[in-house]
Amino acid sequence: MNNENDKSEEDTIKEAIKKRIKEKIKKELLEEIYSELKLEEDELTEEVTSLLSKRAKESHNNPSNSIESEPKEKVKTNQGISKKMEDDKTVS
Repeated sequence: MNNENDKSEEDTIKEAIKKRIKEKIKKELLEEIYSELKLEEDELTEEVTSLLSKRAKESHNNPSNSIESEPKEKVKTNQGISKKMEDDKTVS
């Protein structure tokens, strides 16, 4: 009976050790994955910044290709509306 208790206790300890090892490995893997993803993010950010800078230089050198040179829609101002409202107030 005592031998069974010792074996059960030993199994419990082994399981606890296995669990801790698995958790530690999992944590290390997650940290490594996070680190790799962070590096990729930094590289992509740098690439995007470089492309945007290149595009800005190109559009500065050749304004006809820039986004800003595209025809803009006329935007109605609210001056006429404000004037009409003022006129309506004076009439009342």
